[in-house]
Amino acid sequence: MPVPAPEIDDYLRALGARLHGPGRLKADLLAEARGSLEDAAEAYEEGGLASAAARRRAVADFGTPGELVPAYQAELAASGTRILAVRIVVVAVVLLSSADLMWQGAPWTGPRPPAAYLALSALLDLLWILTGLLAAGAWLGLRYAARRGTRVRLPRLLGRSMAVCVGLAAVAGATLFTWSIVMWDAAVRWPPLLIGMVAAGVAFGWLAGAVRGCLVGTR
Repeated sequence: MPVPAPEIDDYLRALGARLHGPGRLKADLLAEARGSLEDAAEAYEEGGLASAAARRRAVADFGTPGELVPAYQAELAASGTRILAVRIVVVAVVLLSSADLMWQGAPWTGPRPPAAYLALSALLDLLWILTGLLAAGAWLGLRYAARRGTRVRLPRLLGRSMAVCVGLAAVAGATLFTWSIVMWDAAVRWPPLLIGMVAAGVAFGWLAGAVRGCLVGTR
């Protein structure tokens, strides 16, 4: 059973209250901080201090929550943005490589799609390509920046840019799906299209979670 450590617990609560970002990432950072504090307290206790005094000394040496927040928040922001970048690349690759499968063998009996429909379809593909490239560049840029001390400003810029691109892709994709159904009423009974719609919904839900975590961490 763990030994109560109110000094460390109070310190971590104060630090955690000032941090914003994905819950799991925040919990990991606080767990690392707890480990460092407990190791320091144990070292002081072995050096002759009483248990409570050793914990207070470890907390004092660690720095105030206000002093640590900038570095911890920058790490949360960078981690949340990297997660969003990875998810965007995965979704972009899957959607771009499988989008045509929804239409292969379709019993298309209506007129040729209008030029605007074809333009929107091409624009959606281009948007995903550009968004995927932006995400890949963001991931690489943040990896490089981490070696030089990442600040919240860069993850904020990259995260918001990717969030805007994901939002545009969601609107364009929903418009294209809706247009397809309006133009070809049999589409609602075409299994590949229905599967694609469900898969796209799951993918955007997955992205939405990462977008939220990124925006919270970089606000």
